[in-house]
Amino acid sequence: MGIIFSYKEKQVRDKDLLLVLFRGGFFLWRRRKQQEKQ
Repeated sequence: MGIIFSYKEKQVRDKDLLLVLFRGGFFLWRRRKQQEKQ
């Protein structure tokens, strides 16, 4: 039971990390696009 719970916790943490990386990459991509327009 404890192992499954800790595995789920790790899964959630990995998802959060992916989400942060994805949002950061999207933000940088959008900013670069705006700079190209100028």
